[in-house]
Amino acid sequence: MELADALTVAIAGMSVVFFGLILTSLIISAFSFVPNLLESIKNRAKLKSGENQRKVVLENVDPDILAVIATVLEVERRLQYSYRVSKFTFKDRQPTSGLV
Repeated sequence: MELADALTVAIAGMSVVFFGLILTSLIISAFSFVPNLLESIKNRAKLKSGENQRKVVLENVDPDILAVIATVLEVERRLQYSYRVSKFTFKDRQPTSGLV
């Protein structure tokens, strides 16, 4: 075996080991990535189906306070877009003041 053949075999062997180590590293990192991905998919499905959502019902709230709450929620939504899906629902009721 000549020197060129020996270097070729040595480089090929080192390449196989190097790519094997990279593959092993990717498989080990996938052990933590895949469960996290599956969990996030489950959470998205729960949010879309309506599970895990809290409903808060406030009765007999002054319309002025209700307007302030709605304004603050809208400003917060515009300033900081949230990835959490949430829905704010206000119960229809007759106005108690002269303001329409």
